[in-house]
Amino acid sequence: MNNSPESTRSFIKDLHNIEFDSHIHTQVYQYWLELKGSKSMPRKSDFNPASVVAALPFIIIAEVHNNPARYKFRLAGTKIVATLRTNISGHWLDEYENVDDVVETYSWATEHKQPCYFRDTLPHPTTDFARYSTLTLPFSSDGTNVDYLITTTHFS
Repeated sequence: MNNSPESTRSFIKDLHNIEFDSHIHTQVYQYWLELKGSKSMPRKSDFNPASVVAALPFIIIAEVHNNPARYKFRLAGTKIVATLRTNISGHWLDEYENVDDVVETYSWATEHKQPCYFRDTLPHPTTDFARYSTLTLPFSSDGTNVDYLITTTHFS
């Protein structure tokens, strides 16, 4: 018998009028919008972790590499590490299995230079199942190309 819950997968690309699953997503998204201003996306150097202290345990910072497209985790917050039961900091996304959803969101945010939101229900490493959501935000060093993605993740 399959005890898996029915998928509630959704990939949201238009974030106008969205209600996030977590106040952490809301706080970081509002901060990203402030940093962005009239630009297409904020610069990575504008990001100040002290401005989103409550969100830091839930944040992943990934460096974007091109030709071929790859993503290197630069930082994983303590709640991410605890939930995944491993520290992904310093590792490449493609070192892991079952990351198609992450590749999809990272690729979309990088290509479109826009934030995106993803949520789903999946097997959880420590309990039966968990619902999770991610908000992926693009950042740039040169104002044109996405070279960093900052993601907040909420597990429930």
